[in-house]
Amino acid sequence: MRIHNVLFAFVAALPLAAVPNTSHAAKVMSVGVDSDVRAAIKANEVKLKLLDRFGEDALGISVSVSGEVATLSGTVESAATRGLAQEVALSVDGIHHVFNQVLQRGNGPSSPESTVKQGVAKGEAAVKNAMVELKVKSVLLSEIGANAFKITVEAYDGVVSLRGTPDDTNAARAALKKVKAVSGVTRVVDLLD
Repeated sequence: MRIHNVLFAFVAALPLAAVPNTSHAAKVMSVGVDSDVRAAIKANEVKLKLLDRFGEDALGISVSVSGEVATLSGTVESAATRGLAQEVALSVDGIHHVFNQVLQRGNGPSSPESTVKQGVAKGEAAVKNAMVELKVKSVLLSEIGANAFKITVEAYDGVVSLRGTPDDTNAARAALKKVKAVSGVTRVVDLLD
């Protein structure tokens, strides 16, 4: 049902995407489109970006938008997809806040012993993610200097997202190669503007 709703919203927005990019068309878009349609268009932008970054795993994510706030819900296989979905949504122009309610499959209720083990595993994963983030931030600082302050780094299970708008995008893109070589980084999601 969720996929049907997403597809319906996507198909409903297609005629708007086909409008030629003229000043008249832009005026019609800004004046004539009500907030529900704008919200559906923005939700489609977020969903498309999620699919582009995470592929099939993002199919389980539903997106709703109200103003500048996106709400993500559903289930995914990968902890990295779950954790980085918020960063991807924030990279969409006009989205300033995200409520990430996405769950990873298989994380349901369990016995007290497995709950303790899960808690320990989450703590270890959080430390590992923080270490990867710090290594990546250090590489960025050494490669692009103060521009690194304009980049948000998030890491989940070795998948690192870089989001922001550095002044020198060429230098930032060159630094991406070094980031990919950082110990513990398995994949880089480039959300730089």
